[in-house]
Amino acid sequence: MKLSDDVIKLDCTKGSYAYAIIHDGITLIDSSISGRGESILKELKAYGIMPSDVKRILVTHHDIDHIGNVEYLVSKCNCDTYISEADLPYALGVKKREGVKKVLGTFMKATVPHEVKTFDTEIIAGIEIIPAAGHTRGHTCFRFNNIFFAGDLISSKNGKIVLPPKIMTWDMKKNIDFCKALNLRDTRWICIAHGEPVCDDDSWDLFTQSLI
Repeated sequence: MKLSDDVIKLDCTKGSYAYAIIHDGITLIDSSISGRGESILKELKAYGIMPSDVKRILVTHHDIDHIGNVEYLVSKCNCDTYISEADLPYALGVKKREGVKKVLGTFMKATVPHEVKTFDTEIIAGIEIIPAAGHTRGHTCFRFNNIFFAGDLISSKNGKIVLPPKIMTWDMKKNIDFCKALNLRDTRWICIAHGEPVCDDDSWDLFTQSLI
C-alpha cells in the first residue's frame, strides 16, 4: 500500500511491517520476520522496483522480527545495511538478547551480515536518523519528509497509539520519556511495525497526554 508518492507499506510483512522509501534508490526500513524475503521482493516488483534498485536497509533495532530477512535481502540486492552501534552486537549474535528475548532467541534465529554498518551521520539518503533508546539499548527511529518510522517505540491498536509490551522492552521509562519529548507536529503518517500506520491528526498528542 502506498502511503505517499514515495513511501510504501509492504503488506506482505503484516504483523511486523517493513516499509520502502523511494528516494535516492530504494531504502527499506526493517525487514520483518524470517521467511518473508521472497515475498518482499515480489511485492516491490509489483511497484516496478527490482532488487538492484534497493540500495540500503535501515534497521530500527536488533529484534528478530525486524532483522529476519536482512541476510536474504542483502544476498539478492547487494545493498548496505545500517543499525545502531548499541544494537549491533545483538544483531550479529555476539551478545545474547536480554530478558524474555533471550528465550525467544533459542527458538527463532536471525542475524545480520558482518558487513553491516552503524549510523555515523544524522541523515542517510534524505532520511533523518533519530536515536530512541528504550525498547532496546540502541533503538532508532527515522523521519522522511512528513512521515515518521517508529519501529517498536510504539504500537497501534484499533487506530490508537499504545506503548509496546513492557515485557519486550529493555527500559520502559526511557521509552516513555522519549515519547514525551518527541515532537511530531506536522507529521502525516506514523509508520508502526506492530499495528497499522496511524494518520496523525490529534493521535500523537492524545497518546502523549495519556503518559503524563
